[in-house]
Amino acid sequence: MPETYRTAYLDVAPNPGDLANLTPKLIDNLLTFEGWSDAQLGSITAPTMIVQAHNDVAPLEHVVAMTRAIPNAQLLALPGGHGSYLGEAMAAIPGSRLPTYATGIMLDFLNAK
Repeated sequence: MPETYRTAYLDVAPNPGDLANLTPKLIDNLLTFEGWSDAQLGSITAPTMIVQAHNDVAPLEHVVAMTRAIPNAQLLALPGGHGSYLGEAMAAIPGSRLPTYATGIMLDFLNAK
């Protein structure tokens, strides 16, 4: 686990000793998760916005298909890589205004009535 994430986890974890169990569980989840069926995605009734970068972990085509499977879902596709559009600690681009724009769009979605 990168030191930035390790430190952040330890700063807020109620049981810091659990860190040794967290990383293997995260890796296992990434390697074994098979996704959701179109029927499962189609059953989502909550307002949904999927946020993805063009060079993110999942292929953009996959995220477009997920968006189409969820009734009335919206897709926010942003330039960059995983986390850079949010200014994430390991992917932030110094001086980028993209996190401000992305956050504004997401807040508009969350605040919509």
